[in-house]
Amino acid sequence: METLRRTPRTTILAVTAAILIISTACGYWLTAGGDNEYVGWVIVSVVGTLIAAALLLRFVPATEAETDGNAPARRALVLGALALLTCLVFWTGLPIVLGIPALVLAAEGRAREATYGQGGEATAGAILGGFAALVTVVLLVSGT
Repeated sequence: METLRRTPRTTILAVTAAILIISTACGYWLTAGGDNEYVGWVIVSVVGTLIAAALLLRFVPATEAETDGNAPARRALVLGALALLTCLVFWTGLPIVLGIPALVLAAEGRAREATYGQGGEATAGAILGGFAALVTVVLLVSGT
C-alpha cells in the first residue's frame, strides 16, 4: 500500500486508462456486431478516462489534503461500494474507474489509521474497489 501512496497520480491515471481501454476493447470487440460497437467502445473509453482523471487528479488529492479525521478511509469505502454496485453494468468500465481511486484512498486511509483510526473502513474500501475492478477486467476480457 505504501508503494501506491508514493506513485504519482498521473502514473496511476495512465495505468487506469490503459486497463480500461484494453479490457473494454476485449469486451466490445469479442462480442462485436458492427461499427456501433466500435463507437460505443470509443465513447466508454473516453468518458471513463475523463472520470478517472477527475477522480485521481482532483478528488483524491483534495481528500488526502483534508486534516479532519480519516476522510480518505471513509471515501475509499464509498467509492469501493459504488464500484461494486456498478459491476451490474460492467461493460461501462465504471467499476475500474471507481475501484482504482478507492484503492488509492484506502492506502492513505491505512496510513492514517494510527492517528485517526478507521483502518477497517480503509481495508473494506480497498477490498471492495479492488474486487470490483478485478472482476470487471475478467468479465470484459473473457467476453462475457
